Amino acid sequence: MFDLTAHRRLLFLALVFALLFAPSTFAQTVTGTIQGAVTDSRGAVVPGADVVIRNVETGQERNLKTGGEGTYVAPFLPLGKYTVTVTTAGFNKVAQENIEVTLNQTRVINFTLQPSSLTEAVVVTSDAAPINTTNAELKGTLNAQEIIDKPTFNQGNFLTLAETFTGFQENPTSGQNNPTASSGSSINFNGTGTRGATFQINGVNNDDSSENQNRQGASLSTIKEFQVITNPSAEFGRGYGAVVLVQTQSGTNNIHGDAYIYHNDSALNATNNVFNPGAKKGVARRNQFGFTSGFPIFKDRLFNFMSLDHVENTGANNFNRDVFTAFERNPANWFKTTPANDTPSNRAFIQSVIDRFANAVPNDPAAGPRVFRGQQGFDFPARDYSERMDWNPWEKDTFSARWQYTRQRFVADDIIIGERADQNHKQQNLGLTWTHLYSANSVGEFRYGLGLRTTLVNIAAGNDTPILRFFNPTPITTQSSIGSAGNFPIQRYQTDNQFVYNFWTLQGTHYFKMGTDIRRQRLDDLADNFSRGFYSSTVATCNGVNYGNGFNQLINGCTPNFQKGYGPFFLENRIREANFYGLDDWKIRPNLTLNLGLRYEYISAPEEAADRINYGIQADKDNWEPRVGFAWSPSFESGFMHRLVGTVGDTSIRGGYGIYHGRIFQSVFSQGGATVRFNPPNAFFYNQSGVATSSFNPVNLADPTNGFVFVPGPQTARHTITEIDPGLEMPYTQQWNLTIERQMPFASAFRISYTGNRGIGLLKYALDNLPVHDPVNGVRVADHPNNPANLRGQIIRPAADIHCAGTAGTTAIPFTDLCRVVVPIGAFEYSFRVPRTNERRPNGLYGTNVAVANAAWSYYHAMQAEWTKRLSRNLNFQAAYTWSKAIDTTSEATFVGAGDSNQNGNSARDARSLSRFHTPHRFTFYGTYRLPFFMGEKGFMGQAFGGWQFSAVLKLARGTPFTVTTSALDLNFDGFSESRPVLLDPTVLGRTVAHPLTSRISLPASAFRPLSSTDQNSVLLGRNTFFLDGTRTIDFGIAKIFSMPWEGHKITLRADMFNALNHVQYGFPSASIANTNFGAITSAATLYSPRSVQVSLRYQY
Repeated sequence: MFDLTAHRRLLFLALVFALLFAPSTFAQTVTGTIQGAVTDSRGAVVPGADVVIRNVETGQERNLKTGGEGTYVAPFLPLGKYTVTVTTAGFNKVAQENIEVTLNQTRVINFTLQPSSLTEAVVVTSDAAPINTTNAELKGTLNAQEIIDKPTFNQGNFLTLAETFTGFQENPTSGQNNPTASSGSSINFNGTGTRGATFQINGVNNDDSSENQNRQGASLSTIKEFQVITNPSAEFGRGYGAVVLVQTQSGTNNIHGDAYIYHNDSALNATNNVFNPGAKKGVARRNQFGFTSGFPIFKDRLFNFMSLDHVENTGANNFNRDVFTAFERNPANWFKTTPANDTPSNRAFIQSVIDRFANAVPNDPAAGPRVFRGQQGFDFPARDYSERMDWNPWEKDTFSARWQYTRQRFVADDIIIGERADQNHKQQNLGLTWTHLYSANSVGEFRYGLGLRTTLVNIAAGNDTPILRFFNPTPITTQSSIGSAGNFPIQRYQTDNQFVYNFWTLQGTHYFKMGTDIRRQRLDDLADNFSRGFYSSTVATCNGVNYGNGFNQLINGCTPNFQKGYGPFFLENRIREANFYGLDDWKIRPNLTLNLGLRYEYISAPEEAADRINYGIQADKDNWEPRVGFAWSPSFESGFMHRLVGTVGDTSIRGGYGIYHGRIFQSVFSQGGATVRFNPPNAFFYNQSGVATSSFNPVNLADPTNGFVFVPGPQTARHTITEIDPGLEMPYTQQWNLTIERQMPFASAFRISYTGNRGIGLLKYALDNLPVHDPVNGVRVADHPNNPANLRGQIIRPAADIHCAGTAGTTAIPFTDLCRVVVPIGAFEYSFRVPRTNERRPNGLYGTNVAVANAAWSYYHAMQAEWTKRLSRNLNFQAAYTWSKAIDTTSEATFVGAGDSNQNGNSARDARSLSRFHTPHRFTFYGTYRLPFFMGEKGFMGQAFGGWQFSAVLKLARGTPFTVTTSALDLNFDGFSESRPVLLDPTVLGRTVAHPLTSRISLPASAFRPLSSTDQNSVLLGRNTFFLDGTRTIDFGIAKIFSMPWEGHKITLRADMFNALNHVQYGFPSASIANTNFGAITSAATLYSPRSVQVSLRYQY
C-alpha cells in the first residue's frame, strides 16, 4: 500500500535538496516566460519600475514591479504575441511590441530608460525569438505555420513532425505509428529506443501506460507549437529519452480558424511492384477533412476554440492466398491416406474449416493449382473532435480547459472467414489548468489531466474462431490461416488520472520553481493466449505419417501440433506514482545563468485489483535525479572575438548533465514468451505434438487434448515460467551535452552540440535456471522427481571426448562429419551429443525461465548540428545533421522484428554491439519558400501569378544494422543456443547490403560457416555488423494562395508528393546462412512507400 508517512518524508527531503542545490532552466510545460532587467542610461539598475505585460491577442495583462536587482520575470504566460511596457517616475515610458512567447522558451527582454526630460516615449518592435541563452536544453520546435506548410500525409499524426530534428531515429521494423502492436506509437531519439519518450498535450499526460508510448494524436490544424526536448529540466520526468510537447491553439479576441480537405487517390500514386512487376495496384481513396474555429465569447475574458477532423479511408488491397484445391474440398476425397481417421467429428470439423474458404477458390491455374487472387475491401474511418475554453476572469487568475475525443476503426472483408481481426479504438483527453498570481514575484499553477483509452481487437468471425496454420512446402503466394493471432482478442481499457501543481517565485537573482506530479493509472486488460486452440502445421509428418502438406493433413483428420492456453486472461492492474521537483535558475551575471535542480520519483508496485496474480516486486523509492546546467553568452565589444561571438545574445555556450528515469511499461509482463499472467498455478499452456499419447490425440480434431481439463494448482511436470526480478527498478539514463549556438545573418542561427547518454538497468528478458557447466568440479544433479532416478544427487562431469561421446549411429544420435564412429559415454558424463541439459539445471521443476530484469545497457554519442532560419525574405528552413554511434546489449525488451534479437543470452560481452537503431549519419532539410512576385496583391496579376509557395522535406540517412545468423547451437553448455556464425572473411564486416542485384555479392555465403561444437573458443560474428539500405527521399509541396477580399482570409490550393522521386528503399536480405537464398533481398523496407500524391484545399480566416 501507499506509505503516506514515508511519502511525506521523501517529499520534504526532495524539496530541501531542491532548494539547497536548487535542473536545468525555467521550464514551462504549456507556457513560456518573459524576463529581463531594467537599467538607466548609465547602466544602473532601476528597482520598483512598473512592468505591464499584455497579450495582444486576448487582452490579458500581468502587472509586475522590478525587484531590488532591477529584474522582472513573468512565468506561465500563454503562448502568443505580447507587448511589454515599462514606466517609472523620472523616466520616459518604454514599450516593446510583437514579442512572441513560444513553448518552453524564456524570452529575455531588457530595457534601458532615458530621463523623461530628454526623450519622448519609445516603442520598439521585437524580432523573432533569438537563440537560447538561459539554459542547456536541446530541443526542436515547429510553430503553427511551419506545421501546416510541412508536407505531411496524415494530418492527425504529430509524431511525423519530429523527423527533421537532430537525434531522431526511425524504427526500421515497425515504423513509428502502430498503436495496436507492441511497437506502439513511438518516437526514438538519441539511441534511447521506442519507449524512452514521454508525451504531453497542453501539459497533460498523453502517455499510454501499457506501452509507455504516445496515447492520442491531434489534428495538426489545432497545434500552435510542437516541441521535442532531449535533455529537459527537473520539471520533466517519466522519460529517459525525450519529452514531446504539443501545445494547442486557443481562442482570441479575433475570430480565426480554417476549413480543409486532403485527398489521396491510388490512381495518382506509384505502384509498389518492385518485386512483382505487373502486379495489379490496389484501390484506395482517402479523404481527410475538418475545420477549426477560435472566437471570443466575452472580449478579453472568455474564449473558445473547437475542431473537427474526419478521415474516410476506403478501398481494396490485393489479396493473394494458397488455398484448398477443388479436389481437397470434395468430401469424397477425404481420408484417402488414413481411412482410420474417418470419424463423424473429424468430418464435421474439416467441413467447418473448408466452409470458411467459400469465397477463396483457386482462380489462377497458371500460377499454381491452389492460388487465389482477389481484392480485400477495407474501410478505415477516423474521427477527432476537440474543444478548448480559456477564461481570464480577473488579472490574478486564468483558467483553461480542453477536451479531445478520437476514434479509429479498421474493418475489412473477411474473405477467408475467421482470418480477419477488426479493430475499434477510442481515446479521450481532458485537461484543466488554473494559474494564480499570488504576487508580482510568485505564481502558482494547478493542472488536472484525465486520459482514457479503449483498445479493442476482435476476430471478425467471432472470438471463438479456432486458429489454424497450414504447412505448405512450396508456397506460391501467402499461406492461408484462420483465427488471426493467438493473443487476440485484446480488450484494453485505460484510465489515467494526473494532478500537477507548480509554484514559482523570484528571490533576487534566483528564479525558484518547485512542484509535484501525482498519477493514478488503471489498466483493465484482456489479452488472450491461444484459448481458442491453435492447430499448428509446420512439418509434413503427422502422427508418424508423411502427408506432404498441411492441407492434406487436415482432410485426413490429423494435426501435428496443438496448443491451448488456460488462465486469467483478464487483469485489473493498478499503479500509483508521485513525482516531486525543485529547481533554481541562478542568474550569476547578466550573461551567465546556472541551472540547478533535483527531481524525485516514487512508483508503487504494480497491483492486480482482484489478486489474480502477484507481480512480486516492491515499490521503487530511490529514484533521485540531479540536473545541472549552465548558459553563458560571451560578449566582446571589438576585435576578432567580437567578430566571432559578438555581444550578449549573439552567442550561447551551454552545457548540462542529468539523470532521467523511464518507466516499466505494463505490457512488458504480457509479451509473447514472457507472460507473467500465464504462470502456474493460476494458468497453464497446453502444447503437445508428435504421435498419439494419453495426453494428446492428433487424430481427434474436435479435441486433440483427449479431454484435458485444467484445474488451477501447482504443476509438477517440468515447465517454464516468466519471472520478475524482485529487485526490478525503473531504468534510467545519464545524459550530458555541450552546445555552441550563434546567431547568423539573414535571421538564422547555427547550433552545434555534442550529446551523449548512458542507459543503465534497461529492461531485458534475461534467462534463468540455465544449466550449470563446471569442467573442474562437475555438476551435482538436483534431487528432484523430474530428473532420472539414477542421476539425482550425483555429480556429472564433461566426457573426455566432449564433442562425440554418446554417438551411437542411431536415429536419435546419428553419425556426423565430426563424429564418424560409436563413442560410448559414461553414466555420469555429458557431452555435446548427450548434453543432459535438464539434469544440470539448479531447479528440476523448471526449464529455461524468462526473467524481466534490469539486465541491459546502452551508450550513445553524437555530434548534432542544426541551422535554422526564421521566416524572413519569404524563406524559412531547418537543416539538421546527426553523426552518431549507438551501442547496446539489447535494443528493445520486446520484439524488434527481423534483423536482431531481443534475447541475446546473459553475457553482456557477447551481446554488446551496435544498436538496432544505430544511424551513423542522418541529414534532413525542411524549408518553405514563397515567391516574391506580386505578393499580397489582390488584383488580377496577384491572383494569377502571385501567392506561389514551395515546400520540401529531404531525408538522407544511412541504413540501420542487421545480424547474420545460422542454425543455433549451445556452445558452452549454458542452455542458450548461439545463432551467430563463425566469420571467415573479416573484409566483409560493415558492408551495406542495399540492392537486390548486388546483395549476394556484398554478403557472400563463403564469408561465413555454421557453428560446430569445436567453436567454443572461436570468434563469432557480432550482432548488427552489416547495414541495410538507407533512406533517400524527398517530399515536395507546391501551393497557390488566393487572397480573399476580407482581411486575413485566404484560400490555399496545394499538391504534395511524398517520395517524389519514387526512390525504392530495399528491405532485409535473407540473413540466415542456413537458407539457400542467403543474402538475397526479396522485399522492400518496412519504411518504404512508393510515390503518393495528395491534393488539398484550405480556407483560412
